[in-house]
Amino acid sequence: MSSADASIGPGAHLEAALQRFALRPDVAPVQAAALRDALTSDAGLRADYEALAALGQVRDFAPAPASSNLQIGRYDQILGQVTVPADQLDARDARSSTALAGTLRIQQMLAGYAHSQWTDAEQRQQPVSQDMVDNLQATLNGSPALVAQLRLASVASAPTQAAPVRVFESLPGTVHAGGTYNPDTGALAFPPAALHRPPVAFQHDAQARTDLIFVMGHEVQHGLNAAAKQAERLRFIEDITQIARGGGPAYDYTAPLLRYQQAARSDEAKAQIAGWNATQSELQQDSPRATLAEMFDLANRETNRGTQRINDFVVRDDASGQVVPRPGLAFEHDGSLRMTEANIAAVARHYFDKPPEQTRIGHHGDSDYPNYYGADAVTVVIYTHRQLARQADGSTPPIRLDMGQLRLQEVLLERNGLAFPPGSTPLPTGAETDVRQAYLDIGQDPPIVGHFDFTRTPEGTPHRHQHRPIPAPAQAGAASGVSQPETLSGQLDRMLVALETGDARTFQQMIDALAQRPAVQSMQAEAARMLEQQVQANENESRRSSAPPVHAPSAPVMEMR
Repeated sequence: MSSADASIGPGAHLEAALQRFALRPDVAPVQAAALRDALTSDAGLRADYEALAALGQVRDFAPAPASSNLQIGRYDQILGQVTVPADQLDARDARSSTALAGTLRIQQMLAGYAHSQWTDAEQRQQPVSQDMVDNLQATLNGSPALVAQLRLASVASAPTQAAPVRVFESLPGTVHAGGTYNPDTGALAFPPAALHRPPVAFQHDAQARTDLIFVMGHEVQHGLNAAAKQAERLRFIEDITQIARGGGPAYDYTAPLLRYQQAARSDEAKAQIAGWNATQSELQQDSPRATLAEMFDLANRETNRGTQRINDFVVRDDASGQVVPRPGLAFEHDGSLRMTEANIAAVARHYFDKPPEQTRIGHHGDSDYPNYYGADAVTVVIYTHRQLARQADGSTPPIRLDMGQLRLQEVLLERNGLAFPPGSTPLPTGAETDVRQAYLDIGQDPPIVGHFDFTRTPEGTPHRHQHRPIPAPAQAGAASGVSQPETLSGQLDRMLVALETGDARTFQQMIDALAQRPAVQSMQAEAARMLEQQVQANENESRRSSAPPVHAPSAPVMEMR
């Protein structure tokens, strides 16, 4: 921008562009008024366009005829021109006005994306090209269902809130995912390699084109689900806070974790359904009567196959040879899939419940969804528990979880990354990464002791996103030098010390010794009674109710392979 331009007011560049638009021979006065009204009636949108115009990234507007099939228009980064569909410039039609506002919001995101950068395989920064912008625009313009979905997600539900989706980004080169949604920034991120090619090549690559359509539908739906997911997160935090403050001696967090996990299952299932509908909508532009069989063929034909995500919904029946829905799914007559409770539950089984080797998400690309989201949820539990839960002697009791019911694995949780609250006490080595939190897997009989390690540590630190097992003892019982305590209370004291220090080996040896006693059942009952009395006697004193717990880090970005 020149020094002369710098003296121009913040809205002058946009005003100049609107005046040029009004003077175009192919623009009627009512159309010029419609564009102006769409921008001036939304203060946030106008401010965004004023900023783009001041940077020279939006210099002109142009109408596009209805025959051009540009539902969301087109942005040209070289000309700085936003093209909007002419049929949306009808100020007398409320639907057209709504569509125009949605188009302008999407074009604002595209303009921001066009002037961003991406990282290639050699970790070099590259500017986003017009080809990449065109390929992204073609993906949107090709699917009416996806456009309708994105228009909804680009609108804030209240004046004081931000729209769920407000930014397009490129995924970093180190992230190997089909796409992500970040609820904190409202950003949809896509792999740049899929878009970095000539438009003709992109359009003829069915895998790249249809997979991006599916992923965009999936991730945009995460945006539409974000408010409900956040409400579930707040409820989850309230539930575990209540358990941490008054849940002794059990401190069993299984129930709130199950509820929160179910919210994640529902969120992912709805996102998958939206991905199907976006892809099916694109297919029906060329084949209006496209059936389930044509969708199946798109994913399974011998050459130029489309996205394999279609196979989560339809399958060829071995007996009849016909393409049929996967169990539990009920499609509409036009091949779309409504978000009914039955469909959501079925998609959750076919998608969210896949094993790690099929899902392949997370930090190392070796996780399933329960452990991907579980790492965040268990982190929140650890944060809350370590700050609020106290035994009579002031020590932190073990967390109790039914790992099998929750489908959680210590290995995958730690490889996805677990974080601990500020001030967590490390083990005697003094290393921050030696922080451990004892837990009991109450899904086993008898319960099995384990520990969670602090693995969501800064880049370059030891054990970052790695599982840290405790070596198993060479021998158990008397051969290991551990004798059976003479009294029940003495054995209980040693077990508590082992838990407090994260000494899983000693704790397991105590369990083994206890199990060898003839009266093991009565001893276990007596131990539980004694522990409960000990905790209850000082419960009010040990609670930390004077201040709320420090919140755990934000929930993970919604990711799909």
